Amino acid sequence: MTLAGNRPDDFTDIVNLAVEESGTGIWDRDVVTGEIRYSRGWWRILGYAEMPARSHIEAAYARVHPDDLDYVRQTMQDHFDRRTARYEVEHRLRCADGSYKWVLSRGMVVERDIAGRPVRMVGTTTDITTLRTLAEELAREKAEARFRAEQLAERTREQAAAHRLAQIGSWQWDLAAGEIRFSPETWQLAGGEARNRPVTLDELRALFPPADRRLLLRRFVAGLKAGQPVSVQHRLTAFDGRTLDVVSYAEPIGEAGGRARRLRGVTQDVTAYRRMQAALRSSEALAFRVLEATRDAVIVFDRGGRARFANARAARFAGAGQEIVGNRLADLFPGTAGHRLAAGAERAAATGAPVRLELSWAPTGRWLEADLYPGEDDISLFVRDVTERKLTQDRLIEAAETDSLTGEFNRRGFFTRLEAALTAQARGRAMALICADVNYFTEINDSFGHGVGDEVLKTVARRLKSCLRPRDILARTGGDEFMILLNGMRRPGDATTLARRIVGAMEERFELGDLSLRISLSIGLAIASLADRDAARLCRHADLALYETRTEAPGSFRVFTPAMEQESLRKRQLKRDLADALGRSELELAFQPIVRTADGTIAAAETLLRWNHPEQGRIPPAEFIPLAEESGLIAPIGAWVLRQACAAACRWPETVGLSVNVSPRQIELADLPALVRDVLEATGLAPRRLHLEITETVLVSRNRHYLATLHRLRELGVRLVLDDFGTGYSSLAQLDAFRFDAMKIDQSFLRRIRAETDETPILNAIVGMATAIRMPITVEGVETQVQLNHVRRLGAACVQGFYFGQPVNEAGMRGLLARGVPASR
Repeated sequence: MTLAGNRPDDFTDIVNLAVEESGTGIWDRDVVTGEIRYSRGWWRILGYAEMPARSHIEAAYARVHPDDLDYVRQTMQDHFDRRTARYEVEHRLRCADGSYKWVLSRGMVVERDIAGRPVRMVGTTTDITTLRTLAEELAREKAEARFRAEQLAERTREQAAAHRLAQIGSWQWDLAAGEIRFSPETWQLAGGEARNRPVTLDELRALFPPADRRLLLRRFVAGLKAGQPVSVQHRLTAFDGRTLDVVSYAEPIGEAGGRARRLRGVTQDVTAYRRMQAALRSSEALAFRVLEATRDAVIVFDRGGRARFANARAARFAGAGQEIVGNRLADLFPGTAGHRLAAGAERAAATGAPVRLELSWAPTGRWLEADLYPGEDDISLFVRDVTERKLTQDRLIEAAETDSLTGEFNRRGFFTRLEAALTAQARGRAMALICADVNYFTEINDSFGHGVGDEVLKTVARRLKSCLRPRDILARTGGDEFMILLNGMRRPGDATTLARRIVGAMEERFELGDLSLRISLSIGLAIASLADRDAARLCRHADLALYETRTEAPGSFRVFTPAMEQESLRKRQLKRDLADALGRSELELAFQPIVRTADGTIAAAETLLRWNHPEQGRIPPAEFIPLAEESGLIAPIGAWVLRQACAAACRWPETVGLSVNVSPRQIELADLPALVRDVLEATGLAPRRLHLEITETVLVSRNRHYLATLHRLRELGVRLVLDDFGTGYSSLAQLDAFRFDAMKIDQSFLRRIRAETDETPILNAIVGMATAIRMPITVEGVETQVQLNHVRRLGAACVQGFYFGQPVNEAGMRGLLARGVPASR
């Protein structure tokens, strides 16, 4: 299809000649085949001398600059799709020499097929490189001019803002016309509204006090005559009544070599500045008075370390007659103090933070406290004498670390030195820790009073001190607990030697007024290693050794071994297992008969507790009862024992009593009388048949709760038996504090009886005393016929021991009750 009136004629030489000088080239594109024909002028634009016969559209696209190619293709396609009436695009084409030119390509489709698809397109290409360059230069010049205009406007605005902020106003005085004009800032400074007119004479006269008017006139006239700028400080009375301090600067303006035609100037409000200067002078004067009045010596050093200010008190530290200002810090403070101050000044300057130092001042033997404050270009040193405060602090520290009773270190003072000693422990030197406590100290206090107890502790401290070397450290760290740090030993064996010496030092009786007491210590010893410097662990080791000493050999010492720690872990596990033993039915009762010496019949049976551990088998009561007391489990276990034993005794003859041991810890932890009453009511056991065995600790302690408990139990009708009499610090006088129904003598008094001729004077005395006060006695530990005969001769009411057989369970006890005890006959 051909568009009417749009189909051109074939190219002719005439057409080529008409356009080849116009800078425009003609092209004719066959859209279907992609073939393009160009005029000679088209090729000449790109700098080609010869014209190729034909070209192709892809070759044409290859000449387009890569950045313009997509745009050119899209513009051509838009015209093909009739979205634009004609094809027109500015782009770059590559020339024969490889450079690029800007061209304007225009064209249109002149022939389409019956479906409307383009078949032929013709157009022109015009070289617009020069026009484009001129346009870009013009645009740059316009942008630069716009930028310069904006900069000028910004500078004007900034200058006006700066003048407002600095309270500066400008003005001009036209000498020929006699006019003075103010800028808006000057009007604002004068307290009036800006006016676009000259200042009147009356307005000008009102702005300046008479004296200042004369000063201004004289100075400005002098400046005009000399042709030099003038600066005048004066006052200005604003229109709103304020009086301002201002500075006016003026310079004459005129032709070269001629007279001045104008006076141009600025006036700045310096009222706030003057006030600040006055306040600063006042502040400096006040600071000077304060620095002179302060008790501190004050010296200010520049960053070079040279003094530039010192108050009067500074002379006290600088030496008599020595000039301070101008001297260096090291000259004013020689020796160690000066070195430390110099280092502190460097640290303050580097960190920007104050530094405080405590110094010993050798020339006077006084203690000084120094504060160094960094400034921008100086360091201020404040020094004060703190000797009295230091001595007070030392006394307070000493008091806080000293035991007031013995004069030795207390726990705090000891552990401070222990930590320091462990940290500084020298290689090749041994260190050891001793923990010691006084055996039966609670009984001593309860029997003889706290005054005697205090004297015992002081005597123990003196004897311990006499065994130590000067470098060893002694402390009283608890009520009757002492700790000793053995420092710098040549070999670990020295510690055991010292422990033996301590044991020996305690063998001599303690003569305390009318009292003569035998005192012993239980000692635990732990050796510190270089590989382990943990103070807490060392103390735990010594405490474990002490625990073993108390348990196995009171009055001697034990050295810590790893096995003790393993044993401690085992006992901790036992405590946990014991807590579950009741619920798992691991506890059971056994009974041992108490036999009358007169006829060999069973008077009662003592209840014994057995623990069958599922893994470790039978655990001895001597091992688990202390664990139950320590953990508080003794209360529920004791209650269980009482219920089970009373229930069993109800099945025995009514003439047979039941003996149950009661721990002092049970009395502390539970309401024992209430428990006994409930159990008796629940089981139906007659109160007179229940014998509660209570150790002499309860009797000795003078504890009101203990005594009140004993009286309440007696009111229930049960029998109270004093157990293990003579094994502790019991006093015969204490028997009057509470009258027990019976007494049991510990088995230790019978162990020496092996033959009929053996004697036991102490046992004889105890039995005689009990007989005198009509208190029945049971002697424990009878294992032979000889011992039984001896006890019968003494007149003891009852006996108990393996001679009559091993403890038995409830069924075994019923059998004994049925057939009697054969060995008693």
